[in-house]
Formats: sequence, C-alpha cells, structure tokens
Amino acid sequence: MKVLDPCCGSGIFLVLAYRRLIELELTKASDKKLDAKKLLEILSESIYGVERNQDACYVAEFSLILTMLNYIDANDLQMDREFRN
Repeated sequence: MKVLDPCCGSGIFLVLAYRRLIELELTKASDKKLDAKKLLEILSESIYGVERNQDACYVAEFSLILTMLNYIDANDLQMDREFRN
C-alpha cells in the first residue's frame, strides 16, 4: 500500500498512516516485532508527501523518523551497524 499526502505540511497524516501500516505488519509478524530494516522499507516504499514549505518538510521527515525509532528497541538499533551507516 502506498500513501500520498499532496499537501503534507508537518506530516501528521503521514505519521498516522505510517503507524497504521506498521501495526498492520505487526499483526502478520510471528514475534510481534519488526526489525529496523523492515520499518525503513515500509517508510521508504509506502509513505509519500509533497509540500512547498521546506521547513514543514523537515518537520515531517523528523516526525516520521521519530515514529520509526519508536518501534525499534534501542539495543537492537545499536547492534545493527548497517542501519547506523
């Protein structure tokens, strides 16, 4: 599924859509946990936004990254060298 917000502003709709897509994937996962790569894949392949105001774009991007990090265990993220690069 792909989600496009053609006037995303600070990205609240995209954040909520991203959370929903993550929750849908979590229901399919056997251990009810997604790794960082899967979360990044969902974000990069499913969430799209357009905004004329560059500052609002930065806020939307930051909000989506924070949402992704909310679903990742800090220890798992620290151990994943590929994700850090």
